[in-house]
Amino acid sequence: MTLDTVISGSTLFLEKIKSFSEEFQNLPDALANKSLTDTWTAMATRLGVETHVLAEKIAASCGIGAELNLFQAEPELVTRVARNIAAEYHFIPVRKEGNAVIIAAANPFDPKVEEAAKFALNSEITLHIAPPDVIELAQAKFYSEQEGRKNAAALKSPAMEAGIPKLAGQLMHKAVEHRASDMHVQPFIGGATVRIRVDGLLKRMVLLPESVADALIRFFKAGSKMDPTNHRIPQDGRMNLEDGEHHYDLRVSTLPLGEQKEKLVIRFLNADATYSLDSTGLSLQSMHTLRSMASNPSGVVLLCGPTGSGKTTTLYSILAELNNEKTSITTIENPVEYRIAGLSQTEINEASGLTFAKALRSILRQDPDVILVGEIRDEETAQIAMQAALTGHLLFSTLHTNSALGAIPRLMDLGVQPVILSQALAGLVSQRLMRRLCPDCRERARKPLRQDEEIFQKITRVAPGYRAAGCESCGYTGYKGRVVISEMVEITPAIASLIAKGESDPALLLAAADEKIMTLAGDASRRIISGETTPAEGLRVMGKQFWHELATEYGTSVPDVSGIRQSSANAASKETHILLAGDNSAFSTELISTLEHAWLKLHFAATPEDANSELQHHTDIEFVILDLPDSLDDEAILDYVSDYRVAMAWSRLPALLLLPEGRPDLENKIREEGATSKMITKPENPEEVVFQINKAVAEHLDFRWGLSE
Repeated sequence: MTLDTVISGSTLFLEKIKSFSEEFQNLPDALANKSLTDTWTAMATRLGVETHVLAEKIAASCGIGAELNLFQAEPELVTRVARNIAAEYHFIPVRKEGNAVIIAAANPFDPKVEEAAKFALNSEITLHIAPPDVIELAQAKFYSEQEGRKNAAALKSPAMEAGIPKLAGQLMHKAVEHRASDMHVQPFIGGATVRIRVDGLLKRMVLLPESVADALIRFFKAGSKMDPTNHRIPQDGRMNLEDGEHHYDLRVSTLPLGEQKEKLVIRFLNADATYSLDSTGLSLQSMHTLRSMASNPSGVVLLCGPTGSGKTTTLYSILAELNNEKTSITTIENPVEYRIAGLSQTEINEASGLTFAKALRSILRQDPDVILVGEIRDEETAQIAMQAALTGHLLFSTLHTNSALGAIPRLMDLGVQPVILSQALAGLVSQRLMRRLCPDCRERARKPLRQDEEIFQKITRVAPGYRAAGCESCGYTGYKGRVVISEMVEITPAIASLIAKGESDPALLLAAADEKIMTLAGDASRRIISGETTPAEGLRVMGKQFWHELATEYGTSVPDVSGIRQSSANAASKETHILLAGDNSAFSTELISTLEHAWLKLHFAATPEDANSELQHHTDIEFVILDLPDSLDDEAILDYVSDYRVAMAWSRLPALLLLPEGRPDLENKIREEGATSKMITKPENPEEVVFQINKAVAEHLDFRWGLSE
């Protein structure tokens, strides 16, 4: 295909859509001086929408169908079209409807596309519209599966390789848009999944064909100064990303997985970030305690908790408050995550022999007032840190323990003498991050309370303030951002005396505190009561220990919690799988797009037999949506519902029935036949559908859920 042909196709596309709708008339003709894919991207950018939204707008304006779910295309149709033809004309067959094959095309107005598709399939066709980037990914998936892994190298065409930088940029900017802290590219059989970590939980962004994923990993490795040809050893590198006015430092890491495959993880660090205790999300009491610890002229202050609990952010916030021209602050980190003006920051390099211990010895000769050691993880570093505190330095560091007082036995295990520990230790902090309720959609927690809310009230005698709902702003999770919960222990003379005698039992040390120390569960309970987060988050972050610590905090007993399934603690961390049953073409693109945007994994079944098979083979499905055809009369619909009930009742999953419009008596007729499902009349509100799904899954409702309301 020549450049003139490409441009003429883009011109025809732009002219056609401008003739259909005023919304597109102000688009400049210069947009057509590009490839069709670039024209789509430029149009979407100018209109401020994603390409799939643009496809829906064009479809609505031009009176044609939009296809966004191309991974559900029928493989036997795809394989009837030569790959080079499908790539040249930007189309892919999707399914057969009657005597015609539905074709998803980036330019359905081009007569050459219609001609090529008809010739390849030897069939009548109906052209629908789809974004070219979605078509390209679907083509890569189906054709790579067809040609097999042995031919994967042949799929790394110059055209595909040229599109990888654009794909990488789109993925990174989308990750930033969703406030992601990390992005994972992880291979699986025949492909790879791209996931982002948002508010501590991984969410799937997209599935990629194997060849595309391999090229994407090579691109990131080359851009971060790694060896893109070496997939036998772990590698680390750095890249930069400009996103509007923000600058990000990307830490890139690869890990070999065997069979010449690698997993790639990118950490997004906002280089423009500023730090202060006021913005950490700590409670006022915790901030006062932490500032009291930091006001000591010497001593060791340790922050404890697992990876990803916000320890580094809290430490940087403390240093930001201590940072002034009268104070010499030096840090030893692995790696230096953020550069802060006024601090002397050293990055260790174990390969060259610069360890935490060696760097700390050298720093003590640099006349520091305050020292930050990234982590105490060996005996030598622990010994030198304690000696530094005894010689007049204020030292901050981190330790991987579950509780604040759990640091005492850990340090003794590292060989620190009890007498030295009692004199050097100034304070201990343990913290966790819990997701914050979305301010745009949170709901007051009213009766009837959910099971975890009821247990919380029995233990604390106070009901939670709010509960999660879900909206577009928070990606239908009900949460947006995170809040810090903490446990802080200032070392009092009574605690120091016990430590000097060799006592390391956290329970006995806690009992010796002059004032009652608020535990992590106690701090979490205040945040739950004030409506910042939920009991479900406490259970997810701390496990069932949350209930026991809470009961200790409030001097009550733990009620029976056996009814709460263990999976409920982790429900938010996994995808929710749902089954869309009935005529798949009847489901609106708006509904499917909203469900996918809500991070729901969709499965499809066109017949009762298909539905039974999907439930048998995908045991992670938790919810069913059944579309009732508008074309059937009431008696036929009753038979239709009965057939699906026979196929699916064994699963005991809650279902949502989508009723035809304008038939007010139909719901009662279905109920008289024994249906207990929730029902919504079409055209359905997609956000209401997502709300009902989240409600059913969160409350573990079974197939009888319609009767309980």
